[in-house]
Amino acid sequence: MMMEKSRIKSEYDVLGSAMKLVRTMKRRERPEGGASRGMMRLLAVLSKNPGISPKELAEHLEIRPASLSERIRKLEEEGIVRRDTDEGDLRRIKVSIMPRGEAILKETRAMREEDRKLITEVLTEEEQKMFCQISEKLVNVMESIRKEDH
Repeated sequence: MMMEKSRIKSEYDVLGSAMKLVRTMKRRERPEGGASRGMMRLLAVLSKNPGISPKELAEHLEIRPASLSERIRKLEEEGIVRRDTDEGDLRRIKVSIMPRGEAILKETRAMREEDRKLITEVLTEEEQKMFCQISEKLVNVMESIRKEDH
């Protein structure tokens, strides 16, 4: 029984530590009122594909066009993106990133790079390799479980 209890505590510590790391990184990445990870993905796609159609953008992000429409509307209200009618085809809408969106993207990327540097300074090269291997192993297990559930 003691061994079983120890094993359960150890499993919790692994999961608890992983979740704590994720929460800490999210808080660092997204201060109060900051950009979400989904918003950053959207801005990155727009930055690389100016004037992309909402349909193409939804495909890049692997989300439903209806879900994207609401996101675009909110970001447009905040001056982060804009929608324009295609001059060549008035039925077609183009979505572009605004300077404010580019600034948010640049700032967040700089913060992530800073985090990467901090992590690589704290962990040895061997620890970094081990961390990546263990993380990948855990991700694969969780993804296979998720697939089995669906």
